[in-house]
Amino acid sequence: MNKSYFNKITRNIFSFTFGQLLSLLINLAAIALGARYLGVSDFGIFNYLLATIVIITKLIDMGIAPNIFREYSINKNVGLLNSGIQLRIISFIAFIIIYNIVCILISISKIEIILSNLLLINMVISSKGFLREIMEIPFKVDLLVHFPIIIMLMDNIIFLVLVIIMPIVQADLTYFVLAYTLSNLPGFLIMFFLIKKKYNYQLTAKLTGTRWLIKKSFPVFIYIIFNAAYLNIDLLLLGNLDSSFSAGIYSAAFRLVLPILIVPTAFIHTIFPRITANYHQSPSENPPIIRIAFKIFFALAFSLAAIVTFKADSIISFIYGQNYLSSSEPLIILLWGMVFMFNSFFVINILVAYDKQTGIYIYSIVTLLINVILNFILIEQYSFMGAAYSKFFSFVIGFIITTIVLYKIDNTIYLLEKELLFFSLLIIGLCYFFSLFFGLVFYLIFSFIIVLTLLILSKFFSSYEIKQLLKLINKEKWYKKGFSFFYSE
Repeated sequence: MNKSYFNKITRNIFSFTFGQLLSLLINLAAIALGARYLGVSDFGIFNYLLATIVIITKLIDMGIAPNIFREYSINKNVGLLNSGIQLRIISFIAFIIIYNIVCILISISKIEIILSNLLLINMVISSKGFLREIMEIPFKVDLLVHFPIIIMLMDNIIFLVLVIIMPIVQADLTYFVLAYTLSNLPGFLIMFFLIKKKYNYQLTAKLTGTRWLIKKSFPVFIYIIFNAAYLNIDLLLLGNLDSSFSAGIYSAAFRLVLPILIVPTAFIHTIFPRITANYHQSPSENPPIIRIAFKIFFALAFSLAAIVTFKADSIISFIYGQNYLSSSEPLIILLWGMVFMFNSFFVINILVAYDKQTGIYIYSIVTLLINVILNFILIEQYSFMGAAYSKFFSFVIGFIITTIVLYKIDNTIYLLEKELLFFSLLIIGLCYFFSLFFGLVFYLIFSFIIVLTLLILSKFFSSYEIKQLLKLINKEKWYKKGFSFFYSE
């Protein structure tokens, strides 16, 4: 890979990671303010309805985006993008008609029908919606991710402004859902304009390769349905088996945890085209990349879980207020579960890149079943903590399954190394020590510095891995200046 390509990778990682983090912070501010204004119960109703819509809309997802991503990475086929967009438009129109007929027949309240339809529209036009998801693929493949990132930032800024004025206009839940949805409309229109201008995209009635696309995507489609149910079933069961208050407490914690996946997503989207190309051209180049990625994900997830554990009450109180203080306990449990989830998430993407989607079935079915069964058992006795424990144990089982699958693909990749254990013990001990003497702000600052320092002193990354990471950002010379002292060649 030439220097120009590395420059693009560096810009892409920076744009995706920092852009997503900034967008996340803006969105978190809007959600946190909305949670304060709505109250725990109404906030629980919002998340309960959203979880319901997320699950049922996955029935029209068809799982085509990853395969379009892979094929576009290989041959830049805009026709396949057009087919994917049309398939999802047709399926959405059919679905929304059937959905509203069913809602009327089973006597769903008018307000729930209105709110759910607004959330359905949001699932189409938002940055995570299943139309914009396909529109963004060319920009991600060509390492021009700053375009969709800037638009997503604009979406969240509009949302934040609309939430800030809630007390002024004496807004209720309906207003909040309306703001949540319509704040994404300008970005959707801009994204459509950009793909038309930059890639000469025209929405035509011509369908190219749809039969192949649907057939090839079916295993991913099944995974997406199960995964959506897996990630959202806790809220559905809490809302039905317990109360909207419990759903509000749990969703406050879960909303802080799930967005953390943007970091591995940023890294994966950046290296996905390269891993796919290597698999077809030079497979031996992939294992080192995969090992480095696993280490990065572990360091991030473990450090974050350790840091938050000792100041969870302060963090929840600062973000949501005292009414949500009970969210600190499920937050801790869910964060430790993400240590296992990060690895599983990456393996799933590797299977897609390697065109081995059928291996996803076992993971999705088993983790969903375990999660549902444990929720039915534990929610009744432990309420929102039961949902957190259920999710944690299903994360662990998913990690075991994906690790076995990974070793079958390449048994030279090892996840458990002595450097990881040494790093983990030091992080936990030092975070606990600093939590005894510092307030939230200084604690977070010192913890961040400690993590970066220990990554070097503990030799968490080997000299080869350090060189590869520096090469990724075109700073190979830094090795001799700052790292060679710690590594014997």
